Amino acid sequence: MSKTVDYSDEQLTAYLDGEMSGQDAAALERALEQETGLRDRLERLRIDTEAIRRAGDALLDSAPAIPDALAQPAAEAPAPRAFRLPAMAAVALLCVFAGAGLTKLLFPAPEETWQDFAAIYHALYVANTLNHIEQTEAAAEAELIRVSGAIGKTIDLDELKSGPLDYKRAQILGYKGKPLLQLAFLSKIGAPVALCIYRSGDAAKAAVAAATLRGLSSATWSKDGYEYLLIGGTDQKLITDAAKAFARLI
Repeated sequence: MSKTVDYSDEQLTAYLDGEMSGQDAAALERALEQETGLRDRLERLRIDTEAIRRAGDALLDSAPAIPDALAQPAAEAPAPRAFRLPAMAAVALLCVFAGAGLTKLLFPAPEETWQDFAAIYHALYVANTLNHIEQTEAAAEAELIRVSGAIGKTIDLDELKSGPLDYKRAQILGYKGKPLLQLAFLSKIGAPVALCIYRSGDAAKAAVAAATLRGLSSATWSKDGYEYLLIGGTDQKLITDAAKAFARLI
């Protein structure tokens, strides 16, 4: 009676990759004819290379373009030594590729809004950005008339000065080709605060809602075709109360 050989996964993988000697391969093939369990093990270790190729092609199709600077051909280098990717490693690599593509499909990055960009800009403000600004009443009113006209909305200087924030200046920014008005203030403790107004044209009205953007306290609301964002500092109660006051006044 011939002795049954207990083949390891490494030996079966070497056979699949054509790396087993002719004598050993012949012996294994004889064993495969007789042992169903051995044939099943061999099939489980067999890599579907065509499936891996298709998955890789799909990921390459959705990948961003290579920058020109990186796309230039490099100087010819010695060819790397050929190596064999073990079966289990290939399967794991396929799972990583498939998982990355599935994550992007199921959980796409949310689209950034004008409030997100305004928050990024305001996050750069410090007290010294605004505390040196001192305008006469006439200069402040002239500036306010100029910039508020860009969004087609009249804003009264007295209304801005009646709240808990120290009004400093007004300026025009932009988002997607449309003007974005920013009114800058300092809180009583010197934290920079901005009231941003964007003309959306949407007639829907939304009440003041507190939020946190870029680590800053903020509040948003909308009415009469305009969207509002008040943002700055970390005192959420101050921002929410001031936002409610502005929502009544402006």
